Amino acid sequence: MKAELPPEAFQPQPTSALIDIPCLTIIIAGMWALIHLRLPWYAALTVAFFMGNACATMGFLAHEALHGAVFRSRKLQEVLGYLGFFVFCFSPYLWRFWHNQAHHGNTNQPDLDPDSYGTLERFQRVPQLKFQVKTGIGSGHWSSLFFLFYRFTCHALVMIWLASPNLPGFERMNRRRVIIESAMMASFWIVLGIWGGFQVALFGIVIPMMIANFILMSYISTNHFLRPLTETDESLLNSMSVRTLKWIDILHLNFSHHVEHHIFSRMNHRFTPLVREYLVKYAPDLYVAPPHWKALWYLYKTPRVYLNVHTLIDPFTGRTMDLHELAAELKDQPLAVIPSA
Repeated sequence: MKAELPPEAFQPQPTSALIDIPCLTIIIAGMWALIHLRLPWYAALTVAFFMGNACATMGFLAHEALHGAVFRSRKLQEVLGYLGFFVFCFSPYLWRFWHNQAHHGNTNQPDLDPDSYGTLERFQRVPQLKFQVKTGIGSGHWSSLFFLFYRFTCHALVMIWLASPNLPGFERMNRRRVIIESAMMASFWIVLGIWGGFQVALFGIVIPMMIANFILMSYISTNHFLRPLTETDESLLNSMSVRTLKWIDILHLNFSHHVEHHIFSRMNHRFTPLVREYLVKYAPDLYVAPPHWKALWYLYKTPRVYLNVHTLIDPFTGRTMDLHELAAELKDQPLAVIPSA
C-alpha cells in the first residue's frame, strides 16, 4: 500500500490544527449567547447541538494529533489533546497510554485490550464488569439506550481507576498527573455551571458533552465490538470501518475509516480514503465497512462478552452471536466468503 500512496500521506499535516479555530469559535460564541442572551429553550438546544458537534470534531483532531499525524512536536500534540479532550474531562496524557499503547498494542486481544468487554472467563472473575456489561450497548437493559451519550467520559474514569493498575501498557503512566489534570477539567465545568446558572449548565455544558460523547462513541463502539478476538494485530480481522455521508466524513475527519487508521495509525485523515480504495480493491473479502446506521443497529442486537474468539455471549441470558455469520450480514455477502479468525 505504501508504494501506491503519496509520500505526504506519511508526513504530519500541521494545517489540520486550523480545524480547531472554527470549532472554538462556535463553542465560545455559543457560551457567550447562553450567558448574555435569554434564549428560548429551542434556540438554546440548537446552540448546544452545534457546540457538541464542534467538541466532537476537536476530539477527533486530538486523537489524530496524539498519534503524530498533525505535529512532530509532542508539546504541540498535547495542546491539541488538551483542547480536544477538555469537554470529556480527561487528560491527553492518559490517552497516550490508554489508546496509543494499550489499545493499539493489544487490539481485540483477549482480556488485554482496554476497550473490549473481554472474555466470559474474565467476566466471571472480575465483579466490577457486571455493571458495565449489564448497562452496556447490546445488553437489552433500558439504561443501554443512554450508553452512547456518556460512555466516552465514563470509560476514561474506568481507565483511571480500574484498568490502569491492572492492564499492560500503563506501567510507566503517572496516575497522579492523570488524576489531577482530569479533576481540574471536571472542576472547571462544575464551577462554570454553578456560576452561569441553569441554562449555561444544561445547554452549554451537559447537553454538548452528551452530544460529543454520542458522536465519538457512535464510531468507537463500531470499531471492534462486532469483530473477532485475535492473538496478534490483524486489523482486517479485528477492526471494522463504517460508511457514512461525505459531509459527515468531512465534519468528523474521516473517523469512519477505522481499519485504515489501524493499518497506518500516524496517517492524517486526509489520506485514509485512499487506503480504503486500496482495501476495497485488493481485500474485498476481508474488509468490513457497513453503513454506519447498520453497524449501530447490530450493536444493539448483539451481546458484548466473548465466549470464544468468534462468538459473543450475554452472560446473564446465555444468548450468543457467531461473528462469522454477523460479518456476512454486515457485508451482505454469502457466509462462504468470510474467513476464519
